[in-house]
Amino acid sequence: MKKKMLTMFVLLVTAMSGVRAQQAIDGAADNGVNFATHDPMIAEYLQTAERSDQELKSPSTHAVEETAIVAIPTKLLSRMYIGFGSGLSFGRSTFASFSMDKTHPGFNVNVLGGYKINKLLSAELSLDYTRMTLGTYDCCQNLWLGEDGNRYFAPLSGMKSFKYSNLTSIANLLGLGAHLNIDLLSLWNKDSKWSAFVSPAIYGVYSNADVKQSGVEVRTASNLHFGTGIDLGVGYMINPKVSLRLTTGINYLTGAIDALPREEHKTTYMWNSGLKLIYKL
Repeated sequence: MKKKMLTMFVLLVTAMSGVRAQQAIDGAADNGVNFATHDPMIAEYLQTAERSDQELKSPSTHAVEETAIVAIPTKLLSRMYIGFGSGLSFGRSTFASFSMDKTHPGFNVNVLGGYKINKLLSAELSLDYTRMTLGTYDCCQNLWLGEDGNRYFAPLSGMKSFKYSNLTSIANLLGLGAHLNIDLLSLWNKDSKWSAFVSPAIYGVYSNADVKQSGVEVRTASNLHFGTGIDLGVGYMINPKVSLRLTTGINYLTGAIDALPREEHKTTYMWNSGLKLIYKL
C-alpha cells in the first residue's frame, strides 16, 4: 500500500514539473526570449553564426557603396576632354599684319580643357599664346615715333625720332579664354560624327610688344586687355576618344597691343585660325 502511494506521489510531482516547464517555455516564446540562449555553449554558437552571416553580407554591401562612390566621378570624367592646337594669327592695332608693303603672318599655340554639357552645348577654358609681326598702314607711313613714345608728323630736333615706315612691332600675347560651344549640327543629327559650331568667348590677355627699326629695339611696352569674340568651326570624331577641330575667329581687345600710340587706328583685334586635337577622358 505504501509502495503504491509513493509511486502515485512521484508521478504527480513529475506531471506538475512537466506542466511548469511547458508554461515557462510558452512564456519565454511569448516574450521574445530565446530559450536556448540560457545555455552558454548554445549562446556562443549562435553569436559565432551571426557574426559569420554578417561578414558574408558586408562585402557585397561595401562593394555596392564603393561602386556608387566611383560611379559619380567616372560619369563626370566621361563628359570631360582636353586638347591642344596651333595655327595662323593676324592682328591689327596702330600697326597691322596686313601692312603697306607686305603681309606678316603670325602663329598661335593653345591648350584647352572642356566639359560636354549635352549634345548641343559644351564649355571650355583655353590658354593661348600668340606671336605676331605688325607693320604700318599706307596712310601712316610718313608719321614719326618720338623717343618719348608719342606720334609726330615730322621729326623733332633734339629728340630721337623714328619713321613709321621703317618700324615693325613684335607682339607677344598670352590669353586665358572662356568659351561656350554651340553645336548647330546636333539640332538635326545627334548621332553624326561631324559637328558645326559657333563659340562666343571672353578673354583676359597680357601683351608685350617690342618696336624695332632694322632689328634694333626702340621701344617696348606691356598691357593687360579684356577681350570678346566669336569662333566658327567644324569638327570630326575619329573614334569615341579622339576628334579633330578646325576653327577660325576674331577677338576684339581693349587697348593697343603694339607699343605704339593710339591716334588714327583705335580698333584692336586678332584673327586666329587653327587645327585642334581633342581627347575625351
